[in-house]
Amino acid sequence: MPIKAAEKTAARHRARMKILHFVIGRSSLESSNGADKTIFYLSRAQAALGAEVAAFCISLKPVIPIPGVNVRNFPGRPSPLRLPPALRLALLEWQPDFIHLHAPWVPPNLAMARLARRHRIPYTITAHGNLAPRLLKRNPWLKIPYKHLFEKPLFNHAAFIHAIADETDIRAFGITRPIVTAPNGFDPADITPGATLADVHQAFPNLVGKTTLLYLGRLDIAQKGLDVLLDAFALAARENPHLHLALAGPSWRNSRPILEAQATRLGITDRLTFCGPVRGAPKFALIRAAHAFLHPSRWEAGVPFAVLEALACGIPCITSQHADPQNLILNAGAALQSHPEPTRLAQAILHLSSKSPAEISQMSTAATTLIATHFVWQRTAATLLAAFAAFAARASTPPRQ
Repeated sequence: MPIKAAEKTAARHRARMKILHFVIGRSSLESSNGADKTIFYLSRAQAALGAEVAAFCISLKPVIPIPGVNVRNFPGRPSPLRLPPALRLALLEWQPDFIHLHAPWVPPNLAMARLARRHRIPYTITAHGNLAPRLLKRNPWLKIPYKHLFEKPLFNHAAFIHAIADETDIRAFGITRPIVTAPNGFDPADITPGATLADVHQAFPNLVGKTTLLYLGRLDIAQKGLDVLLDAFALAARENPHLHLALAGPSWRNSRPILEAQATRLGITDRLTFCGPVRGAPKFALIRAAHAFLHPSRWEAGVPFAVLEALACGIPCITSQHADPQNLILNAGAALQSHPEPTRLAQAILHLSSKSPAEISQMSTAATTLIATHFVWQRTAATLLAAFAAFAARASTPPRQ
């Protein structure tokens, strides 16, 4: 649906729409999980457009507030296939018009979907990239039967599927429901101020005077292509002695020791800095200290949040096509694109690092312009509110006799 038409439709219906996001855990801007950030930003944007929005979370931890959103936490049950009684009661009292589920392979989603169908509440679900074929190869003896017994029915009973940019994976999974595509976004107003380049250099003195290449996100070797990144950097570093690679983010499945061992084998330990998890103002200061932002992932659901944050800070990027599936960043002139393969990625690194200040400035302007014109949460929220209203009306219309 075109953006203007979506906004007009949403404007007609949003005042009476009640949207419930169902969350396992808590949605936080500081999470390394993209789904958590989507829930935070999307629910906030929907509330700002006038919808009544709630987020019901299964968590024992304190509530993380979302502006304009009714956030409630409920303790989990021993059985993941049953909802906490207090949550069931709260949902029936609140009576949402639409329920938004997030991510597959989450057993409580099955219980929420059953409850929704029983009470004739339509629901949608966002896969968040977790239907990628590669993921089925992890524990296939468990995932393949679970897919056919539970996940496909869950998706195929939804009113529609929300795709970020992963329509191909959704269809390949065997899902036949209508798809509404609405990308993730980023609001430059969410860039946390308060840290400077001097703070970055004090925290990470190895970056002083270097041409810093930055990866930021969880250190997921398989998905994010970090093994390829280290191989590529080792090749590029032979040609450019000023390059320095910074990896910022939490270790993932014991990934940091594996990457440290790879760096030792490649002889790049003195040109590689592990920054650990970096959040808030220090994170954005680190991004702004980078000459380029690298994201050579092997699969994604649309443009990752870390790339959006880098673009919002005006940092040129090098991505795989998986991290820019519609070539929006490439075509805007804000990024180079490389297959996640060492030789090609090394060539892209050397090409970008050799660009003149004027060329880098052009890429920086293209990056911030792209964020302001395309990756806008209000548009995504309007698109989904229009879809909620349309499918809710369709569900409440009796069939013709």
